[in-house]
Amino acid sequence: MMKETCKLSELPLTVQATVAGFDEKNALTERLRQLGIDEGETITPLFRSPFGDPTAYAVKDCLIALRRSDCSRVTVVTSGETHV
Repeated sequence: MMKETCKLSELPLTVQATVAGFDEKNALTERLRQLGIDEGETITPLFRSPFGDPTAYAVKDCLIALRRSDCSRVTVVTSGETHV
């Protein structure tokens, strides 16, 4: 499968991706890095809340819920693999 760049907020459920970078450096970026979401890390969206926001992401053996507005600032590269 072809690798593709997109925003983390656009990543379909169960599709693994690698964090490529952030739109800007600010307090949110620093907080995401503290949570383990950093360049080169693998991240997978697993669940969405009933109303679609937030989404639970698997990263570094943890499950982290993030809002769509925050995820729209993170660029990822899909690996073409799914994680169930």
